[in-house]
Parts: sequence; structure tokens; C-alpha cells
Amino acid sequence: MSRRLSVPPYRFAALAAAGAALCAAVLLAAPPVVAQDEPAEVFIDRVEVDVVNLEVVVTDDDGNPIRGLTKEDFRVFEDGEPVDLTNFYAVEGGARRDLAADQPADSPLLDLGEEEAAAEEVLPKEQRLSLAVVIDNANIDPGSRKRILDQLREHLEAVLRPGDRVMVASLEPQLEVRQGFTDDVAAVDAALDEIGRAAAGRADLFAQRRMIRQSISTLDNSVNAAGGPESQDTPEAGADRVLQLITSYAAQAETVMRQTFTSLDTLTASLAGLPGRRAVLLVSEHLSTNPVQTLLEEWYNNFSGVVPGLRDPINEGRRFDVSEPLRRVAHQAAADRVTFYTLHASGSRMPGAGDGMMLTAPGAVADLGTMEPLMHLAAATGGSSMLNSGNAEALVERMSADYRDYYSLGYTSPKSQDGRYHRIEVRVPGRDLRVRHTEGYRAKTAEQRMKERTLSALIFDVADNPLDVRVQLLAEQEQNRHYVLPVMVRVPISRLVLLPQENVHVAKLTIVVAVRDADGGLSNPQRVEVPIEIPNDKLLEAMGQDVGHGLNLLVRKGDSKLAVGVRDELSAVESTLNLNVSVGEG
Repeated sequence: MSRRLSVPPYRFAALAAAGAALCAAVLLAAPPVVAQDEPAEVFIDRVEVDVVNLEVVVTDDDGNPIRGLTKEDFRVFEDGEPVDLTNFYAVEGGARRDLAADQPADSPLLDLGEEEAAAEEVLPKEQRLSLAVVIDNANIDPGSRKRILDQLREHLEAVLRPGDRVMVASLEPQLEVRQGFTDDVAAVDAALDEIGRAAAGRADLFAQRRMIRQSISTLDNSVNAAGGPESQDTPEAGADRVLQLITSYAAQAETVMRQTFTSLDTLTASLAGLPGRRAVLLVSEHLSTNPVQTLLEEWYNNFSGVVPGLRDPINEGRRFDVSEPLRRVAHQAAADRVTFYTLHASGSRMPGAGDGMMLTAPGAVADLGTMEPLMHLAAATGGSSMLNSGNAEALVERMSADYRDYYSLGYTSPKSQDGRYHRIEVRVPGRDLRVRHTEGYRAKTAEQRMKERTLSALIFDVADNPLDVRVQLLAEQEQNRHYVLPVMVRVPISRLVLLPQENVHVAKLTIVVAVRDADGGLSNPQRVEVPIEIPNDKLLEAMGQDVGHGLNLLVRKGDSKLAVGVRDELSAVESTLNLNVSVGEG
């Protein structure tokens, strides 16, 4: 019997990564598509040199963009060491500046007609914007949300240029994608309308918080701290009772905050796999790294005069601190070049108040602790935050300005694949200018990037398939209250780069698989390597065939989504695709 393509089976598992929700799949060993003999492992030594790209916004003190800068005007430092720029790209008025006809620095802005014409230019793929509009439904009041959604429907289109795309999601606090990436403004508006019809905020938590604040503010320290002159409680007992209310509220609120930050983490990791520029417009109102710190301080200030020995509110609040999840999101977003534009959804600014003071209701000042996460996300990623107006239009204008006028700088680095985080600093020496950019980047291996792209395909329904990969689903079989679903991944051999050796031609594929179940549970993307060996005398015959690898998915009954990424290791060409899976429905 003649020897044909040989692809050995592998065994690996995709485990649940979403709390109590068991993820949809476990991958089991399956026989290869065409195999009689197993070849030796194919070792391929490739050296990939990546260019580190970053986008820089340069303005004067009034926020006006500075145009006309050249590569020589910038100094870039990685981990404190200077680097030489190899790539330079300037966008002015939404179009690439003609570098062959550079004007002097501080050249006048285009007039309105020229700028509108320039904006019609389709920028290259690596400069196009993928914008995620995210409404934090778990931490926003209905009235604030309605006002912001109305503004977004009216003004969001101003950010977009030809080739850009938008998605819409909500945090419930789990991530809910309402509209995948699209350039259809009507579809975006429909998704915003859908969010507007959903329940806003955790009414139970909001009610608890209002009750606690009302209890604190209405108690008379000179009588007792339990609820009025009729009560027989001592001030000590009243203070302890209110503290118990705060503690009960804190346990629930902390869970919601952690879940919200986890969803933002998932969102950011998924966006990292997309090409081009990536941004998040996040609207929230009560997101906080310590949802009870303000309550504890009010409690202490109200009762400390009549109740000696009260617990320090700072130390007490540390039990409920969720700063670390916020730092993780900000660090990952900065490292993955995902820019955050954040909007505090509260109402109009209080006359005469300092920065950060705002009205959330008549006579009420917003909790300043709800601003810190939004400021931190924007500052760490080179974006902007709008905190004192609840004005989506103003934030959209800021975003639009950033994407009309910016500089894209690139340099090669020997650290570009070491898997570590590297800090970046950009200067324009000798000029009193404001320079805004992400704080750093995370160097990534090809494996990490491929997992991110597969996750993007899974979450956002985006796919790119230059290898012409096909996925075939076979009949499932029930097993221990789950279902075994055979999956065949096929790639035309003619699409692969083959390396000639003495008697054979070899190639190597890497396959990554991830699954999301109907409840939003995500598997960790898992990978398998598939070495390929074709005898020289069978090479022409093989050019008309597929190489395939079989996997068995252990899935729960119902609907799931499967994403598959395939990388040709010799050419470094990658494909991603996704498909819906339904098992056990008869």
C-alpha cells in the first residue's frame, strides 16, 4: 500500500474558564484524516522580526493638533533606552500626509473642504479603527443611560472613516455582544436601542446604597445612631447596625465589580487579535475599585464624635478593594494597544465645583471613587476620559480629533517576542507640546498572537481565511451526559509552503481551537501542532488534496460557537474562522 500524507493525532483539553459555567468543549484525540505512518517531528527554525507600532497624538496646551512633524522630530525610548524609528506614518485631517511634500512643522490646518475630501480616503488596513462601544449596564442609572445613548446615536458617526468598523456590547456584568463589528450605522443604532430597552443597573444594590446613605445622613448623633428618638439603641449599637448594612452591601457590590472587570479583561484580550487600531468607548457610572469606601467614610465621620474606638474606614475598606483587577485590565489594554475612551454617565457639572465634582441627581455630588477606574483606563492607554459632564458628544469629538490627526511610529526591537511588558516613552524635544500614547506593550510570541486572533474570531464574529481552511462537523455521540462531536479541520496542501528535504517535503501547521457556550462561558484557546511529511514522488498528487486533522469536542447539549485558527509555520500565514454548533437537539 502506498504511503501518503501522515498526520499524527494529538490529545488536549479546553477547560472551563468562566466561573461556575462549564465551558462547552473538551478536545479528545481523533485519528488523522490520511495516515498510515507517523513522520518524525518537523523542527522549523524561523526568525520573525516584528515592528513595534504605536500611535501618538500631539497637541498644544489647548488641545489643538500639531501637524507637520517628521520622523526626526520624535525620540522614542523602550525601557528607558533610545530606539531608532524605522516606520513613520502621519495622518492629518483623516488622510495620510504626503511625505514627499512635507510642509514645515506648525503648518496651517486644511480648510474644511480639503479636510472633508481627505476624510474620504480609505486608510491602509493597519491604520483602520475597530471601535468597541461598551455600555456598563450593571453600573449605570436608567436616566443617565438614556441620555448617553441618545447622544451616541446622534454623534458616534463622526468618529468613523471609510474602512473603520464598530461593535456594540454591554456589561451585565458579563460581556454581551449586541452587534458584531460592522460599518452599518443603522445596525449600530439598533444595538444601542436594544441596550436601552434592557434593565439598567442593579436595582437591588442601588436601593441598598440609597438606604444606607439615607440612614447615615438622617441620624442625629446627639440622640442615638439607630433610627431616631423612638429607638432604645445606644449610639454604639446604631453605628454597628449601619456597619453591618454596609458590609452586606459590600459583599454583593464587590462581586459585581470583579465580574465587570473580568468582562473588560475578556473584551481587551479579544480585541488584541484584531488588525489595525483598536479602541473602547466605555460608558459607566458606578464602576469603582472600592464600592464602599465612601459609605465607610461617611459612616465614620457621622459617628466618630459619639462612638469612641470606631474602626478606621480606610483599613475597613481594604477588605473590599478590587484595584488589582482594574490594574490588570489597564496593563493588558496598554500592552495590546487597545485605547480606552471613558465617559462617566452622570449629569451636568455643579456650578463652581472643582474638577471631578458632578451632579448625579438634584443636590447630590457623585462619588469621586467612580471616576478613578475611568481615568486610569484612559491614562494608561493613551486615550481620554470625560468625567464631569456626562457629555458623550464631547468625548466623541475628542476621539474624532485623535483619529483625524496622529502619528504612527514604528521600530524593530530584539525584545519584540520575549513575552514581557516593555515601557515606552515618546518625546518631541525642544517643543512645549503634549504627547499622548500608550504606556507600553507586551511582546508576544506567534502562539500568543494566534490564540488572540482565534479568540477575536470567537467573540466578535470576525474571520480571515487566506489558507482556505474548512471545518467539517460530523455526527455527535452522547457520552456521560455530554456529547462527543467529531470535528475535521482541512487545509488545501496547495495553500501551504513546503520545505524540501532529502526524500520528502515537510510543512507544519498549528491549530488553535476555542469554544463559547450559550451562557457566555469561554474555553481557554488550546493548540495542537500538526507536522506534515509528503514523499517527493507523491508531491504532485498531493497538490490536489487536503491535509486534515481530526478532533473530538466534548460539548454540552445546546448551542455553542466554535472558532478555529490555523497557522502555516513556514509562511507565517494564519487563518481564523468560526461556526455555530448545536448538539443534542434531535
